[in-house]
Amino acid sequence: MIYVNSFLFCGIVCLIAQIIMDNTNLTPGHLTSLFTVLGSLLAVFGIYDTIIELYYNSLKDYYELNNYYCN
Repeated sequence: MIYVNSFLFCGIVCLIAQIIMDNTNLTPGHLTSLFTVLGSLLAVFGIYDTIIELYYNSLKDYYELNNYYCN
């Protein structure tokens, strides 16, 4: 399940980048820089930690529920 979630997340990031590239004059280098700066801003303001906690809690609940019904 981790591989599926990783694949979906990266696919969404690529989709966002492709939409930006199609609708603006930004190059792949500009997008890489933009995503790097956005990632560092998310880390500085602690938003990444919040996203990770929400994601981890939802996965934990899913796996606990799944183990309950499978056992």
